[in-house]
Amino acid sequence: MVRSISTNTLEPLFRSTTVSGTREPAGVGWTTYIDFEEQFDVVTILGLSFLQLPTLEVQLECLAKASRSLRPRGKMIIEGLNPDLSRYKSSQEILVSEISPERTTLRPAMINQKDQTIDSSTMVFDHDAAAVTHLPCRIRYMWKSELDLAARLIGLSLVRTWATELELVVSVGSL
Repeated sequence: MVRSISTNTLEPLFRSTTVSGTREPAGVGWTTYIDFEEQFDVVTILGLSFLQLPTLEVQLECLAKASRSLRPRGKMIIEGLNPDLSRYKSSQEILVSEISPERTTLRPAMINQKDQTIDSSTMVFDHDAAAVTHLPCRIRYMWKSELDLAARLIGLSLVRTWATELELVVSVGSL
């Protein structure tokens, strides 16, 4: 059996759950607050599900809980992000992704290397409606070496790590 900890899997839970100790509703990435009683051959933690966890401590808690959901010799697939620091001149960047008569879309971002966070947003300027839509996003990235160490600390042994053209790092661990 395969369990994917992702937006689609957890969306129904987010609507009725609040994050323990906060007033914020649970959302994408708050997988650390969910325990599965079942065990699985494969657990995947993909994309923003992991990156939107706000701190290293919460990310480690998520990995530990996910590893407890693995059957013996089960595998965990973790997808992360190693940002290209050269993109962030003065720790920031602004991308223009669309310019048309109807709308303009900007994607500003700021990186905080000390906290390993990237604050970004998608800003859509709708010319016809004279409206602006703002979609903020904060992620916390883990460097490959940090992710590998975290996997070892929770008892996983590294099977393979690789990077793709999209700057994603995927670590596959096994108990």
